[in-house]
Amino acid sequence: MKQRLIIAFLLCLWTILLSGGCTTRVDYDYHQYLENNHSQVVYPHIAAVFGYGFSPKVYQEEDRIYSVMGGIFNLWDINMHTILSETFKSDDIQNIFIKLYRNDFEKNKIIIDDVAYEFKHCRAYINIRIETILNNRKRIVKEYHAQGRPQRGKMYWGKNFAMKNAIQQSTKTAMDDVFLQYFTDLSRWWEEELASLRGKAAQSGR
Repeated sequence: MKQRLIIAFLLCLWTILLSGGCTTRVDYDYHQYLENNHSQVVYPHIAAVFGYGFSPKVYQEEDRIYSVMGGIFNLWDINMHTILSETFKSDDIQNIFIKLYRNDFEKNKIIIDDVAYEFKHCRAYINIRIETILNNRKRIVKEYHAQGRPQRGKMYWGKNFAMKNAIQQSTKTAMDDVFLQYFTDLSRWWEEELASLRGKAAQSGR
């Protein structure tokens, strides 16, 4: 009986302490973080107009991060649709193209089909599946994987104050890696598409 009372007391104490913790949204000011940390990656230029969008699955990718180093009773929430949306609106991505629109009407489209995010071992891990449509006819689906820069020192010394910044930085470096891979592929696919169109135009002109 005494042991049960001790267990019940500890559970109640844990619940009280946990409810007294702080929950921080990592994505709330991610746009500002991108503005303050732009031009860190050299992307290829793609001389075309593209549209972009997200599948319904991406909107649902909401993650909660726990960290003993950042404070055992503190939580950090991150929504990947917000992170990806702010990334696509950033100057770094917009400047890759002649124009990049948030719509599904363009004949060239980038669709983020699925995303999986995890923050562990002091860094972000991201898997993204992207569907690309060129000239409303060619469809390419490919998965990309990346891990962000580790943030152990910042998390250890900064504790709760620096934890959000650590998550943002590692998330951005993982995103930079993923999109450098993707836009390098897209640049090549677009050049192949233009070469194919030129070949067909030459054949039809004979």
